Amino acid sequence: MSIKLDITDLHASFRPFRDYLITMVPIVVLSTYVYGWRVPVMLGISTVTAVIGDLLVFLMRKGTMDISDISSITFAWILTLLLPASVSYSILITGTLITVLIGKHAFGGYGAYPFNPVAFGFAFTAVAYPNDVFSYPAPFSSVPLSWVPDVELFKSPAFAMNQGARPGVGITEMILGEYNGPAGTTFCIVAISCLVLLIVHDAMTWHIPVAYMTTFAALAFAFPRFQGTRPESMLSELICGLVPFSAAYLVSEPTSSPKNSLAKLVYGVVLGAVSMAFTWFGTYEVAICFALLASSPIGSFLDRKLSGSLIPRKEEAANGQN
Repeated sequence: MSIKLDITDLHASFRPFRDYLITMVPIVVLSTYVYGWRVPVMLGISTVTAVIGDLLVFLMRKGTMDISDISSITFAWILTLLLPASVSYSILITGTLITVLIGKHAFGGYGAYPFNPVAFGFAFTAVAYPNDVFSYPAPFSSVPLSWVPDVELFKSPAFAMNQGARPGVGITEMILGEYNGPAGTTFCIVAISCLVLLIVHDAMTWHIPVAYMTTFAALAFAFPRFQGTRPESMLSELICGLVPFSAAYLVSEPTSSPKNSLAKLVYGVVLGAVSMAFTWFGTYEVAICFALLASSPIGSFLDRKLSGSLIPRKEEAANGQN
């Protein structure tokens, strides 16, 4: 195995991942403030696990390892922030290895996988460990650093809506992220700010996240799942359904999403509709990862069928960067 460092690659092919990591720092800081030092410890464990996973693959293949490929580390961070701050380290390590070894490398590595690796890894952990993945510590509970922390766990407002009940927390608490949920996805204002920054900085285009959020919001408004005003239902679904975080860090993954603008818009609409369908009829309250696995295969199909571009973008001319 040989190791290659190409700074050009770091600032081109892997530039979106660099920007994802940078913009996730404020989310990590807030999550640490709310849940304690266990969150950065979890990020450290998942980062080391992701790097070891990459090393194992390149050792087995006896190929060239490009250490400017930071995609696995980015996937590890996103997966960690999707999990509860109380999840055991063994589940975190398992989910990270599934994300890197199967979600990414089993299909040929960066640029070759048909599904979002994070969605693959999260779906595996959700199905294998549902009680651990969908039970959360209360905000400001200061989760211990132990392997399996002894802390009281609660269901999220999304679980209540799955049962046809009101979310149980006010809109203000939802907006501020003061409700039971994954470690880093409840801070919707920060996630939306990060999304805007990523778009302005050309780490992605606006097409998929805007189409995804608009479609999801429209369906939530039209078909509320609990008794209340339609705006309340829509806001609850958007915030408790992790839509802002998903729009920033999941739906526009560079490899598995379409490349031209028209295809991106259609893909975003499809993804929003499929995500809402999983929300209505699915077993788990975090629908986006399952929706991504169901929708990702149509990305390349849409690129072939919808070859026109509504708005020319410089990054599309340079290898279809999202």
